Amino acid sequence: MTIGNGRDGGGSGRKTRRHVDRVYKLALSLGGSCEGAPGQRSEKFYAAYFRDPEGNKLNAFVMG
Repeated sequence: MTIGNGRDGGGSGRKTRRHVDRVYKLALSLGGSCEGAPGQRSEKFYAAYFRDPEGNKLNAFVMG
């Protein structure tokens, strides 16, 4: 089995930036690793990237 680098296994849309921050902190507290701290990625895209303990890359984001 291989784990993609730079490929997202899944994303999860959120309602607010604060919610994205909370999901990211929770993921890390449960054994995940940082792949990109929460931040503005483009004018209307705020996201955080992390890997779960099994190596799957995930993100939480908000549009707008």
